[in-house]
This record gives sequence, C-alpha cells and structure tokens, in this order.
Amino acid sequence: MMSLSPDRYCALAKRYGTPVYVYNGDTIKQRYADLTEAFSWAPCTLFYAMKANSNPAVLRLLKDCGASVDAVSIAEVKLALACGFPPASIMFTANNVSIPELQ
Repeated sequence: MMSLSPDRYCALAKRYGTPVYVYNGDTIKQRYADLTEAFSWAPCTLFYAMKANSNPAVLRLLKDCGASVDAVSIAEVKLALACGFPPASIMFTANNVSIPELQ
C-alpha cells in the first residue's frame, strides 16, 4: 500500500485547500476483491454502505468493481444513480420516510 509523505500531504492541501481527503484507489479495489474472494463459496451481493463515505469518485470505483450500494436517504439514492449504479443495485434502507419518498 502506497502512503504519502507529510510534504506531499502539505502540497495537496496547498493546491486543493483543506480539508482535503486522499484515497488510494488500488487499495479500495484490492479490499473489494478480498471481500468477494472471502465470500466466493456462496453466491452473494456485496452492498457498500454509502453513509460510510459518499465521495462520488469512491462510489464510481466501487461500482466499476461490481459493488451494489446501501442508501439510507433519497439524496444517497440520487447520488448512486448519478454515479452510474443501476436502480436494481441500490438497496434503500431508510427509516421514517414519507409515502411520497418511498414512491
């Protein structure tokens, strides 16, 4: 796993402002592959909980890996759709939503 030097973090903060969040796409892809391998003995679908991190770049990366998503709000559903997740791969698990939101 690659890590950035403190000087590199400072350079990124100067360039993009703070807070700045840096993700390692290769690590994300490897962890997803590790999970799919761990459950390869049974057919299953892995759902990523968007409430953990809803960064569109991370979501698109996971979508490209084959992940589905767990969304807890209409905003998360809309974001997942905007990131290219097909409706069938979005599990909506919200509490206390109105009938219009469910429709």
